[in-house]
Amino acid sequence: MKKLIILVVCLFFAFIIYHDIAKGTLPITATTASAPVYKSTEKATKKTKNSSYVTVKIQPGDTVLSIIEEVNKDTRSIPMQRIISDFSGLNKQTTPDKIQVGKTYKFPIYSK
Repeated sequence: MKKLIILVVCLFFAFIIYHDIAKGTLPITATTASAPVYKSTEKATKKTKNSSYVTVKIQPGDTVLSIIEEVNKDTRSIPMQRIISDFSGLNKQTTPDKIQVGKTYKFPIYSK
């Protein structure tokens, strides 16, 4: 009888874990389901002598890295220090950690 109870408890836990992974236990609220999808709306691409950049108006949730990943196809080979220095070079009055929602900044475009 002990073995049967242990088997039933183990099956119950397995079902709970499966249900938790497959369907989840937290209900989806209206605010979670209708959260805006991140997309920067205003973009203007410009090219200078040495580099090209895109001008983007910052939306809530934007970061320098997320915008650079959006405008560049592959950023894995670009060192983080280069991204920071290129952003700071294009935007003399600010640093990547000081960007503000609603303001427009220049972001480098890296071409291969």
